[in-house]
Amino acid sequence: MKDHDLNCDIIRNYILLYRGIRNYKLYFDDSIKINEYDLTKIYENMGTLYKFDLERYIKLVDLMDNLNSQGIKINGILGTEIHDRDILNAFNHEYYTKFLNYYVRNDENLRNFSSNSFERLIKMFREFDIKRMDIYKKGLIYSLYKRKIAAMEKYPEEVMVIKTENAKKKFQKPVKKIFEEIRDILFSIKPCFMASPINVSSYIGVNINFDVVIFDEASQVTPSEAVGSLFRSGQAIISGDTQQLPPTSFFENVNQSKYNENYVVLDNIMDQFDAIGLSKLSLKWHYRSVDDRLIAFSNKYFYDNSLETFPSAYKSSENSGIVFDYVEGTYGRGKSRTNISEANEVVNIIKKNIIITSQ
Repeated sequence: MKDHDLNCDIIRNYILLYRGIRNYKLYFDDSIKINEYDLTKIYENMGTLYKFDLERYIKLVDLMDNLNSQGIKINGILGTEIHDRDILNAFNHEYYTKFLNYYVRNDENLRNFSSNSFERLIKMFREFDIKRMDIYKKGLIYSLYKRKIAAMEKYPEEVMVIKTENAKKKFQKPVKKIFEEIRDILFSIKPCFMASPINVSSYIGVNINFDVVIFDEASQVTPSEAVGSLFRSGQAIISGDTQQLPPTSFFENVNQSKYNENYVVLDNIMDQFDAIGLSKLSLKWHYRSVDDRLIAFSNKYFYDNSLETFPSAYKSSENSGIVFDYVEGTYGRGKSRTNISEANEVVNIIKKNIIITSQ
């Protein structure tokens, strides 16, 4: 009945409006230029608008009644220039705010939660964690120093080799040769080596063995590159991402027919170890993206949504690990192919960090 009354009211006003326009010339002189053609077009447009607006208006009234019954009042925004997107965002904000407040009130842990106390605990944890790392760092330095002193007393001949080579101005022995001559004291001075697989074969002799070899970014290491490091150690840790692109073999010409038909050389050492069935451990936490949306696509389409990501509380930070230092340098595109200003800045940064580390 309400829609019927509304329809009748609109039709009644529509007819009065049309009659008023049709009889316009009866009330005004000929200075008002309205002819029969204009009236016909007005009539047609009114008919179109009447049908379109009436149906939409009835739907709007029904929708508003439903919203009003749910306690949602939108009368105040009608007739304004507020964009519908802003209205939707405002509604979502209000909805989720009420949703959050409801659960906070009804959950004992959340209801008793104090952000100030929580932030204070976080601050204390950070301070103690920094102190702990500093203590372990100093303890490690002291432990290595004692090992070095003991090794120097035990292998005086090898100490003499190091001092002699260090004092030379020219004709120094190759690194590989020096390592072979100081093999016993070597790991007391430098217990850890970091090198590419190619450098391991270039600088470290076959008679030098490691406790463990660790491959990082193993998806980029070919089996042929890894062999030199593997046979120098009794155990290996292979770390990498099987979903990354393999190393390029564009410039290689490998004839697979030379290998046994039951053994195929795979693209990288990670796939090679996976093929022989060694035990695997998958990492599930991804924390390296400042914004977790950066990993969302890969997590869905490559990792089957198995990664646990963490939303970031900030978009940028002074401690994010990346610092932009603008240097007004110029790259020499001629013979030099250098940028002196940038090179000097790099040296200054290194010196600054060496001083901080030594302190």
